[in-house]
Formats: sequence, C-alpha cells, structure tokens
Amino acid sequence: MNLSHRITAWILPVIVVVCTAVPVVVANADTLLHPAPTQTPKLLLQEDQVLNVYYFHGNARCYSCKRIEELTNKSINSGYSSQLKQQKVILNIVNLEQEGNDHYIDDFQLITRSVVVAIEQQGGVVAYSRLDRVWDLISQPEQFTQYIYQEIDQLSVTTNSAKIQAHNLEKSTHG
Repeated sequence: MNLSHRITAWILPVIVVVCTAVPVVVANADTLLHPAPTQTPKLLLQEDQVLNVYYFHGNARCYSCKRIEELTNKSINSGYSSQLKQQKVILNIVNLEQEGNDHYIDDFQLITRSVVVAIEQQGGVVAYSRLDRVWDLISQPEQFTQYIYQEIDQLSVTTNSAKIQAHNLEKSTHG
C-alpha cells in the first residue's frame, strides 16, 4: 500500500465523522451559546413557615464542593433576595465535622456532601428534599440554578397547596 492510500485510508473516516458532526453542532450552537433564561422561582409558604437551604460540607473541601457552595449561594441570593431579607428563606452553610452538627446526617439521611432544602415550621422540619443532582450540574450553572428552583417550588407546592386551599376555603365560608 503506497503512502497516498494509507493517508486516504486514515483521513477519510476522520473527514466523514467531522462532516456529520458539524451540522449537529451548528444546529445546536444557538442553544449552547444562549441557554434558556432561568425561570423566576416560586415559593409557597405559610405565614409561620421558613425555607432553610442547607449546604453541607466537611473540613476537606475539593473544587466541586466549593463550586456547589458558590452556585447554591448565587442561586438563592439571586432568586430569593426579598425572602432572604424577610428571613422567609435562610441559607445555612454547615460543616458536618464540627461538633454538634452530626445530627444532620440522620435528620436528612445524608450520604455525601449535599444541598438540602427544608420547610420548617415552629422549629421543626415539615418537609425536605435532598438535592443529589447538584453534583451532576456543577459545570452547568444555569441548569444547577434551575434545578434548585424547581426542587424548592415542588417541595413548597406539594407541602402547602392543600393546606393553603383549605385555609382560604375556611376564610371564605366563615367570613
């Protein structure tokens, strides 16, 4: 086999792969360069409820751990700034290795460093959700934020919609 045949045999498959991949990349370029805007988060709480957002970490902190904390901070501060000021949303950064914090492992069934959103009422947890997918989304800030917002929305709506509807019905029938 002469040199030109060997080059052609090697380069032809590369050209085919590149040519079939380029249209896919070009077709998705707009989505990749301009991701969909993050939706405004919803939060449905009763008057005496608070949403606690916990980021749990340990003494040793890798890049991913620090990134999860950073993205959680940004998401909560940008999406819930007025609720943070009103103390309806509280952001807690908790070192599980500090004395007295190990109860969170059982409280929220933690299996690793994680983000947990919890609706609390009169000092007790009413409902919570452990957001394990944050690890998968650390390189996708928009999706990370959207995931946090969706989980908070889902938790608050499923926890409170029936209670709030019953309260509103009671108010309308009893004046």
